[in-house]
Amino acid sequence: PPSHISQLLSEGSKGGFTMDGADLSEVVSGGEPVGQSGATATTPAEVQAGCGDGGPPGGGGGMSGGGVVSQDQSTQSSTTNADSTFTMSLAAVWDELGVEQSPELAPELSGITTLSDFTTVARTCADNWVALFKDVPADSKGRKEALTGAIRIKGALKVWGSLESASGGKTGEDGVVASEVGEPKAESKVLSAGPAEESIVCNENLMKCQSSYKDTLHGLLDISFPLDQVVASNGFQDKEALAAAFARLVLGRDLIRVLAAQFDSLGVDAKATAEPKAEGSLPPEMLKMLEKAMSEKKTTTAAAESPDDAPVKKELQAEWEKTHGRMSCVVGKELYEALCFRLGMLDFMYIKSMVDKIVATHGDDMAELPADGPEELTVARLNAAIWQYECMLRAQGPIGSVGDNPSVWKPASSGPHTEETPRLFYHAIYSSHNLRAMKHQAELCYWRWKFVTRNQGDAILAAIVNRKFVHIIRHIIPGRGWLADIEYDRVCELDAALGTNFYAAGLNKKPPLQIQAEKEEKKAEQRAIKGKKSKGGTPAEAAVDESAGEESAAAQPKQTQSGGSKKKKGKKKK
Repeated sequence: PPSHISQLLSEGSKGGFTMDGADLSEVVSGGEPVGQSGATATTPAEVQAGCGDGGPPGGGGGMSGGGVVSQDQSTQSSTTNADSTFTMSLAAVWDELGVEQSPELAPELSGITTLSDFTTVARTCADNWVALFKDVPADSKGRKEALTGAIRIKGALKVWGSLESASGGKTGEDGVVASEVGEPKAESKVLSAGPAEESIVCNENLMKCQSSYKDTLHGLLDISFPLDQVVASNGFQDKEALAAAFARLVLGRDLIRVLAAQFDSLGVDAKATAEPKAEGSLPPEMLKMLEKAMSEKKTTTAAAESPDDAPVKKELQAEWEKTHGRMSCVVGKELYEALCFRLGMLDFMYIKSMVDKIVATHGDDMAELPADGPEELTVARLNAAIWQYECMLRAQGPIGSVGDNPSVWKPASSGPHTEETPRLFYHAIYSSHNLRAMKHQAELCYWRWKFVTRNQGDAILAAIVNRKFVHIIRHIIPGRGWLADIEYDRVCELDAALGTNFYAAGLNKKPPLQIQAEKEEKKAEQRAIKGKKSKGGTPAEAAVDESAGEESAAAQPKQTQSGGSKKKKGKKKK
């Protein structure tokens, strides 16, 4: 009931409430409790000893069969099954290892069936989240943004309050306001007119809830950011604060799913309401320019895409609209992307703090898994972090390369694409934030194999993701300030563990455009050197002499004029 939900969420803001007996301080990003027996809580020591399957629920610890696979066994298996195993796509490996996650909602949230229930829960969350501002340090650089976030949430609370104010704070089914004493109010009277009017009222309330929740979620990200920084700066020693940080972000994400279900139940298309519309109408000249630009863009895109890619892209788009697209459409792509990035980043920093301790104790070249690894460093936690980054990458749209054989990522092409922009979009790289998310995801996949499982399936997963990142940096955007040397070394290490060179093949080759640019640059340098040699001296010395000559030439007329004036004065004296 709503009263129980309010009490639960009020206690949850302090980071200490439980769900079905599981302490949320041990829950990882909506996954299973950590630190208990079973596959989801397998520690490095348990994997080494052969306890547990080293994998999450629904997937084995290794490829096709589960269980822990030693390095020697994985090498032997990969050698005999190279054609069938190494050519697996990233989507197939996700599915085989059970990395893809669709965690069930908590019973308290899955019981929300009407818009009025959602309003009650979301309003309670907003009250708790706006109260976080008092915990933001006064000297924090993000305090100004946190204040802006608090103001956003305050505005959202007013909107939700307006839905209840007409009847003293109670709403009926589908968010329609009903009187506390039984008398229908203005909006309730509309219902007697027929289904069409009822639908209009429900849709209006849904739009208000959507807008208010977007502001609330935006405010949560602004307020919680400096608090998350405090948790990270303390080395994640405060477990209660860490659990609270995860809980509020996971709750914010799950409420998007609940709101999306309300759109489905009311038959409203969220795609038409997600992004704000520009106010006013554009001048006719501007509209013509935009139409021309769009037509040119469509022509360029159609020329860059292969006809064989169209059916696959259509299938991926349809699947995306049922999963990640629903979330993106409800709150907007950018906001959903930011939320997933924040969740992934928080998990990444916490996992990195544990990995750093292992490396400081055992070094980075461990032949075996550490027996005294942190209990919190589990496959389930790593899966949660990896998948949060995957959700972030899928926020803008489906990833075209997810079904590729990794060998099609070549210096001059990525699958069917050869131009830079289509190739980047094909790998879900829309900004530097997406590239950073992929870099962290590649690191997490490597840690999953290196410090937790050491089995063949995880080695293949890490090799594919790291190969993709190196391919993007070296083959698509070389010379843009990004480096992938560490990731390339990891691919080589994983290849050695698998007994192959499949994943590192071609990564050292330069793309044709880069080769041509380097040749032209060398030719320009040679022409400059030849020109300077003909004048004598090195190019640097010639440049210095040339500048000195210009200065002396500029000063010479002044001296001549000065000398001439002195002679004239001398003649006058004589």
